[in-house]
Amino acid sequence: MTGEKATEIVKNYYAKNGTEQDVEKYSFIKSKTSTVSNQKVYEVGAYKTENGKLVQIHDFEVNLKGKFDLLY
Repeated sequence: MTGEKATEIVKNYYAKNGTEQDVEKYSFIKSKTSTVSNQKVYEVGAYKTENGKLVQIHDFEVNLKGKFDLLY
């Protein structure tokens, strides 16, 4: 698993479902230890433009198996 792969997993999931259509960009933020599972995860952000600025609207944690959780 890499940050790039984690980003693709989240992006492709929502592209297939046709949801989160207001998201303009998905981007890897950092790898870290999950406070929930205490395992290594990859943090991915979802962004859209508001008032001319790109702002983060969602935060995801992708685990080493490719499963992810939406934090907000």
